[in-house]
Amino acid sequence: MVAYACTTDTAIGPDVAIDSLYIEPGNAVIFVGDTLFLTAVGVDTSGRRFADARVTWSATGAAIALEPDGRAVGVTVGNATVSASGGGLTATAVVTVQPPPLLSTSLDSVPFTAIANGPVPGAQIVAVTNGGGGSLAPSVDSVTYGPGAAGWLATGLSGTASDTLSLDVLTTALTVGSHRATVFLSSPGATNNPKALPVTLDVRLGPPDTIVADSGNGQAATVNTPVAIVPVARVLDQYNNPVPGIAVTFAVTAGGGAVNPTTTVTTDAAGRARVLSWTLGTTAGTNKLQVSTPGITPATFTATGVSQTDVSPTQSSVVATTGTITACASSCAAGSTASTVTVTVRDGFGNPISNAAVTVAATGTNNGFTSSSGSSNASGVFTTTFSSTKAEAKAISATGDGGSGVIPISQTAPVTVNAATPASIAINGGNSQTARVGVAVTTDPSVLVRDAFLNPVPNATVTFSVTAGGGSAGAPATPLTNSSGIATVGGFVLGGTSADDALGRMSNTMSASASGAGSTTFTEFGIYTWSDDASPVIGPTASTCSSCHSFNRNPNNIVGAASSCGGWNYVVAGNASSSYVYTKMLGTAACGGNPMPPPGGSTAANLKIIRAWIDNGALNN
Repeated sequence: MVAYACTTDTAIGPDVAIDSLYIEPGNAVIFVGDTLFLTAVGVDTSGRRFADARVTWSATGAAIALEPDGRAVGVTVGNATVSASGGGLTATAVVTVQPPPLLSTSLDSVPFTAIANGPVPGAQIVAVTNGGGGSLAPSVDSVTYGPGAAGWLATGLSGTASDTLSLDVLTTALTVGSHRATVFLSSPGATNNPKALPVTLDVRLGPPDTIVADSGNGQAATVNTPVAIVPVARVLDQYNNPVPGIAVTFAVTAGGGAVNPTTTVTTDAAGRARVLSWTLGTTAGTNKLQVSTPGITPATFTATGVSQTDVSPTQSSVVATTGTITACASSCAAGSTASTVTVTVRDGFGNPISNAAVTVAATGTNNGFTSSSGSSNASGVFTTTFSSTKAEAKAISATGDGGSGVIPISQTAPVTVNAATPASIAINGGNSQTARVGVAVTTDPSVLVRDAFLNPVPNATVTFSVTAGGGSAGAPATPLTNSSGIATVGGFVLGGTSADDALGRMSNTMSASASGAGSTTFTEFGIYTWSDDASPVIGPTASTCSSCHSFNRNPNNIVGAASSCGGWNYVVAGNASSSYVYTKMLGTAACGGNPMPPPGGSTAANLKIIRAWIDNGALNN
């Protein structure tokens, strides 16, 4: 440093007589190595001052080196007396040499430690002092940063006699690692300008604090298959910084299935740990996978197992709530005239398949469903109602298509449709028969009872009642219809009370009725036979005629045989009024003579027997 002495002299000139002499400055302080220019000032008798008077310079002491022109150079710490002599006068000045200022700090370097994204560390205070001489006026020239982040350090100087430098970390939102900065201090005259103060910020991770499901959570996949995105967990410290190198374990906690691997997985540089695969269980619904590491609350991944689209023919089912119903055409009621059919569509693991296309069918004829097709609900269920007007055993079947094709379901639901109440009755058999009076017809009369849909009605009570002819109904007279809807009376013995018709028959009628079905009527015909009826009246052993005649039918000497009355046969088959025997019994014989038997002819009953037998063909029966 070079210092100049300043004067207020206005005259600088040649030597003149001077009255007094002094050195400017009279006392000075310089630093080692500095140069001070001293000036000798002469004053004449009139008070005028003259600078740079010709003087001889000299100095005592080793503190300075004095040049002939009055330049004093600080050499070492100490004091020196400088003399200027001229014109018989001598002036002196004192120059004090001090050491230069030196910037000194209480710390050679300043370390900070922080957790990434955590609180900033507390400020560090560095005392800035003068390690040399003179006075110190420190200031912060600049702050430079090493590779990486910048701007993370704030500086501040305060104080007077003793300065303090405050260093503050502005942020911890920095990458993990060591960050470096250098603070440069300076002060006028300091020999170590600028002084570098290294500052380091060691950004670290905190201990593991949280484990979270980072990706692969909330997926859905078909049961017994892996999820599409493998679960990835992430371990974080308390400030959400990812923590690498942490061993975590994945384990299935709900829904079955399997995870690979089952051994621990170590988090990577981003704090992430991932499995190779997570295969869901075979049951549709919620699956859970837990990830844990000691000392931290576990995290849980969830996934939804979705039923397969392949319908299982054996796991699926077809059920009819009511196994026996009554035939019905409209307004059919479930539980009586209709059956609720439930089709449950399942996959190979028994999981219900929703939105599957379902179609139902039934064996037999005249069947009806409220809906013969539709979609299964969330529970895999499709419901419809079945009815039929055809009484028979039915088998209800179904197919399902979950999206992979139509599959017939193995199970079928049996439903028996019974006939409705009786609505009609008709002759089934045994009508218009002919039998000897007093004898049952060969075929027992039977009726067929049917409902409104022409289904035979079993177990219906039918009442058989004789309405004409004098016959009788055999037991049972009130039979139940069989499984074919047929009821048969226990027999019909014909009577002979009805008038004989032109064919010699006595009509016998029997009604058959059932509740709700109305009634029908059988008409049978009673006849008389030769052997059992006519012969006892006019035959060879007849008590009334045999004493006079010997009529016989076998061998025949009566039917078509000429009588003693010219032009008349004894019996003309099919025509009693033209038969001589009958006219004799009636007392109106063509050739006269006594009635047969005498004296008054036959009884009305015998006349009816012979007349009916002849009109019926005079058979040898």
